[in-house]
Amino acid sequence: MFRFLILAFVATAFADTHDGPCPEVKPVENFNLTAYQGVWYEISKLPIASEGKGKCGQAEYTLNGDEVKVKNSHVLDGEQKFIEGTAKFAADANNAAKLLVSFKFGEIVSESGLQILTTDYHSYSIAYNCKSKSLEGEAKTTVDAFLKEHSKVIDSTKLVKTDFSEEACKFTGSSVMTEQTAKP
Repeated sequence: MFRFLILAFVATAFADTHDGPCPEVKPVENFNLTAYQGVWYEISKLPIASEGKGKCGQAEYTLNGDEVKVKNSHVLDGEQKFIEGTAKFAADANNAAKLLVSFKFGEIVSESGLQILTTDYHSYSIAYNCKSKSLEGEAKTTVDAFLKEHSKVIDSTKLVKTDFSEEACKFTGSSVMTEQTAKP
Protein backbone atom coordinates (compact mmCIF):
# COMPACT_ATOMS: atom_id res chain seq x y z
CA MET A 1 0.00 0.00 0.00
CA PHE A 2 1.29 3.46 -0.86
CA ARG A 3 1.41 6.13 1.81
CA PHE A 4 0.62 9.60 0.52
CA LEU A 5 1.99 12.84 1.83
CA ILE A 6 0.79 16.29 0.95
CA LEU A 7 3.74 18.58 1.49
CA ALA A 8 3.58 22.22 2.28
CA PHE A 9 7.26 22.22 3.25
CA VAL A 10 10.53 20.43 3.00
CA ALA A 11 13.22 22.34 4.82
CA THR A 12 14.18 25.87 5.68
CA ALA A 13 15.42 26.64 2.21
CA PHE A 14 12.34 24.98 0.85
CA ALA A 15 9.69 26.33 3.21
CA ASP A 16 6.43 28.07 2.41
CA THR A 17 7.29 31.73 2.95
CA HIS A 18 5.12 34.62 4.10
CA ASP A 19 5.69 38.37 4.03
CA GLY A 20 4.43 38.62 7.61
CA PRO A 21 4.15 36.18 10.47
CA CYS A 22 3.51 32.54 9.61
CA PRO A 23 -0.01 31.32 10.33
CA GLU A 24 -0.45 29.36 13.54
CA VAL A 25 -1.27 25.73 12.90
CA LYS A 26 -2.13 22.87 15.24
CA PRO A 27 -0.04 19.71 14.89
CA VAL A 28 -1.30 16.21 15.70
CA GLU A 29 -1.42 15.63 19.48
CA ASN A 30 0.10 12.46 21.02
CA PHE A 31 2.08 11.88 17.83
CA ASN A 32 3.35 8.31 17.35
CA LEU A 33 6.72 8.67 15.64
CA THR A 34 7.17 4.89 15.50
CA ALA A 35 3.94 4.44 13.54
CA TYR A 36 4.81 7.37 11.24
CA GLN A 37 8.16 5.99 10.07
CA GLY A 38 8.45 4.61 6.55
CA VAL A 39 8.25 5.97 3.02
CA TRP A 40 5.68 8.63 2.16
CA TYR A 41 4.93 9.56 -1.47
CA GLU A 42 4.38 13.22 -2.26
CA ILE A 43 1.08 13.72 -4.10
CA SER A 44 1.00 17.51 -3.97
CA LYS A 45 3.06 20.36 -2.53
CA LEU A 46 3.63 24.06 -2.53
CA PRO A 47 6.37 25.02 -5.01
CA ILE A 48 9.85 24.30 -3.63
CA ALA A 49 12.62 26.27 -5.36
CA SER A 50 15.39 23.78 -4.63
CA GLU A 51 13.44 20.94 -6.26
CA GLY A 52 12.95 22.79 -9.52
CA LYS A 53 10.75 20.60 -11.66
CA GLY A 54 11.57 17.43 -9.70
CA LYS A 55 8.98 14.64 -9.89
CA CYS A 56 8.15 11.54 -7.85
CA GLY A 57 8.89 13.16 -4.49
CA GLN A 58 9.34 10.93 -1.47
CA ALA A 59 10.07 11.42 2.20
CA GLU A 60 11.44 8.50 4.20
CA TYR A 61 11.54 8.50 8.00
CA THR A 62 13.47 5.83 9.93
CA LEU A 63 13.81 5.72 13.73
CA ASN A 64 17.38 5.85 14.99
CA GLY A 65 17.40 6.08 18.81
CA ASP A 66 16.03 9.48 19.91
CA GLU A 67 16.27 10.82 16.38
CA VAL A 68 14.68 10.02 13.07
CA LYS A 69 16.74 9.67 9.90
CA VAL A 70 15.14 11.67 7.09
CA LYS A 71 15.68 11.14 3.37
CA ASN A 72 13.87 13.46 0.97
CA SER A 73 14.15 12.70 -2.73
CA HIS A 74 12.77 13.48 -6.18
CA VAL A 75 13.63 12.61 -9.77
CA LEU A 76 14.96 15.32 -12.09
CA ASP A 77 16.08 14.66 -15.67
CA GLY A 78 16.17 10.91 -15.04
CA GLU A 79 18.34 11.18 -11.92
CA GLN A 80 17.22 10.73 -8.32
CA LYS A 81 18.25 13.71 -6.23
CA PHE A 82 18.15 13.30 -2.47
CA ILE A 83 19.18 14.87 0.79
CA GLU A 84 19.56 13.11 4.12
CA GLY A 85 19.18 14.57 7.56
CA THR A 86 17.63 14.04 10.96
CA ALA A 87 14.46 14.99 12.77
CA LYS A 88 13.58 15.12 16.45
CA PHE A 89 10.76 16.52 18.54
CA ALA A 90 11.02 20.29 18.97
CA ALA A 91 11.75 21.42 22.54
CA ASP A 92 8.21 22.78 22.91
CA ALA A 93 6.44 19.86 21.19
CA ASN A 94 4.94 18.29 24.33
CA ASN A 95 4.46 15.06 22.34
CA ALA A 96 2.69 16.87 19.48
CA ALA A 97 3.83 16.36 15.87
CA LYS A 98 6.15 19.38 16.00
CA LEU A 99 9.58 18.34 14.75
CA LEU A 100 12.93 20.01 14.15
CA VAL A 101 14.49 18.79 10.88
CA SER A 102 18.21 19.28 10.16
CA PHE A 103 20.04 18.90 6.85
CA LYS A 104 23.77 19.37 6.36
CA PHE A 105 25.09 21.24 3.32
CA GLY A 106 28.87 20.85 3.54
CA GLU A 107 29.80 22.48 6.85
CA ILE A 108 26.49 24.34 7.15
CA VAL A 109 23.56 22.80 9.00
CA SER A 110 20.10 24.01 8.02
CA GLU A 111 17.36 23.51 10.61
CA SER A 112 13.65 24.07 10.20
CA GLY A 113 10.42 23.15 11.84
CA LEU A 114 8.05 20.54 10.47
CA GLN A 115 4.55 20.00 11.73
CA ILE A 116 2.29 17.08 10.86
CA LEU A 117 -1.21 18.57 10.74
CA THR A 118 -3.11 15.32 10.22
CA THR A 119 -2.31 11.66 9.52
CA ASP A 120 -3.76 8.19 9.91
CA TYR A 121 -0.16 6.81 10.01
CA HIS A 122 -0.92 4.43 7.10
CA SER A 123 -2.29 6.15 4.01
CA TYR A 124 -2.20 9.96 4.32
CA SER A 125 -0.35 12.78 6.02
CA ILE A 126 -0.30 16.55 5.67
CA ALA A 127 2.99 18.14 6.71
CA TYR A 128 3.61 21.87 7.01
CA ASN A 129 6.48 24.29 7.43
CA CYS A 130 6.61 28.04 7.05
CA LYS A 131 9.33 30.67 7.19
CA SER A 132 8.65 34.37 7.53
CA LYS A 133 10.43 36.78 5.19
CA SER A 134 10.59 39.34 7.98
CA LEU A 135 12.11 39.51 11.44
CA GLU A 136 9.74 38.76 14.29
CA GLY A 137 9.76 38.32 18.03
CA GLU A 138 13.09 37.98 19.79
CA ALA A 139 15.11 38.29 16.55
CA LYS A 140 13.48 41.64 15.72
CA THR A 141 13.98 42.89 19.30
CA THR A 142 17.67 41.90 19.19
CA VAL A 143 18.30 43.57 15.82
CA ASP A 144 16.42 46.75 16.81
CA ALA A 145 18.39 46.98 20.09
CA PHE A 146 21.70 46.47 18.25
CA LEU A 147 20.88 49.18 15.70
CA LYS A 148 19.85 51.59 18.45
CA GLU A 149 23.03 50.90 20.44
CA HIS A 150 25.21 51.32 17.35
CA SER A 151 23.33 54.24 15.76
CA LYS A 152 26.55 56.26 15.40
CA VAL A 153 28.00 53.51 13.20
CA ILE A 154 24.86 52.31 11.40
CA ASP A 155 22.24 54.92 10.56
CA SER A 156 19.09 52.79 10.50
CA THR A 157 17.12 55.61 8.83
CA LYS A 158 19.18 54.95 5.69
CA LEU A 159 18.39 51.23 5.55
CA VAL A 160 16.32 50.21 2.53
CA LYS A 161 13.80 47.41 3.04
CA THR A 162 14.31 44.50 0.63
CA ASP A 163 11.30 43.54 -1.49
CA PHE A 164 10.57 39.81 -1.18
CA SER A 165 7.21 39.91 -2.94
CA GLU A 166 6.41 37.12 -5.37
CA GLU A 167 6.67 39.54 -8.30
CA ALA A 168 10.07 40.91 -7.22
CA CYS A 169 11.56 37.43 -6.68
CA LYS A 170 10.27 35.84 -9.90
CA PHE A 171 13.04 34.70 -12.28
CA THR A 172 13.41 32.41 -15.28
CA GLY A 173 17.14 31.69 -15.17
CA SER A 174 20.23 32.21 -13.05
CA SER A 175 23.94 32.83 -13.40
CA VAL A 176 26.98 33.20 -11.20
CA MET A 177 27.96 36.76 -10.29
CA THR A 178 31.60 37.12 -11.24
CA GLU A 179 31.98 40.87 -10.82
CA GLN A 180 30.27 43.78 -9.18
CA THR A 181 27.24 44.68 -11.32
CA ALA A 182 26.06 47.84 -9.57
CA LYS A 183 28.65 50.58 -9.29
CA PRO A 184 28.41 53.04 -6.37
